[in-house]
Amino acid sequence: MVRPIILHFHIFKNAGQTLDWTLEKNFRESFVLHSYQDPPGPLSLEKVLEYFKNNENLVAFSSHRIRFPIPESNLVNIIPIFFVRNPIDRAGSIYHFVKNKNSNDSLETIAAKKLDLKEFILWSFKNSKKQIENQQVRFISQNHFRPMFSKFSTACKYSKKSLCGIVERFDDSMVVIEENLKKKFKNIDLSYKAQNVNIKRKKSLAEKLEEIEGEIGKNLFHELQKKNEFDQKLCSFVNEQLEQKIKLIKDFDSKLENYKQRCKDLEKGNSKNEFEKTIFHS
Repeated sequence: MVRPIILHFHIFKNAGQTLDWTLEKNFRESFVLHSYQDPPGPLSLEKVLEYFKNNENLVAFSSHRIRFPIPESNLVNIIPIFFVRNPIDRAGSIYHFVKNKNSNDSLETIAAKKLDLKEFILWSFKNSKKQIENQQVRFISQNHFRPMFSKFSTACKYSKKSLCGIVERFDDSMVVIEENLKKKFKNIDLSYKAQNVNIKRKKSLAEKLEEIEGEIGKNLFHELQKKNEFDQKLCSFVNEQLEQKIKLIKDFDSKLENYKQRCKDLEKGNSKNEFEKTIFHS
């Protein structure tokens, strides 16, 4: 029997820690969070497949470093999951995250601690730091030597093959993902406690975008939009795909309300459940 494996392609600052928390909640020691302290660069999926084969109890795996395409296997059925996010809001989130880090472990962190948001964006553009320039399309496509429209096409192709959500519609996305995973994992419950959230930025998307435009000015805001044209298009594409998947779910609205209630009930419990993490070192 082919074994189903959930594979979370964790894109930086795309609600990945919250998704990982839910996977830990469900699968405990059968969930692997890949160590981020390994040498940089993409993680070979052939190596991950080998790890799956040698660890029969493994059910879910998450890493910042895994990339498409997924190698075919007769032993495991890979279920890819990832989230995309409005790239302008994501740029603001990245800035606030690295600025508030306790350590100076990167040039971005050092720069963010010294600069305001406008200066940080200009510094990123000047120093070719691609984290806020169509980074989501780049991450998913991994077509280094092709033009961006080709990378975008590839990212859309992989989005169709994945359980892909959008951060701005996190609960809607999680219900769709949960309903699809129930086909393989009958009792899965993706209710969550939000992780790694900046309380000061808990506003609507429109409010956050207006705030960012106010901080950096209209000209730089438009330049940031232009440099993220394909990430914007990818978010629109994923949103359309999400709408189609919602239409396929019977009684979606009632399931969404039930899901939100489960999340509220979870928040009323202990401040945080502790899970033993299984760390895979490449």
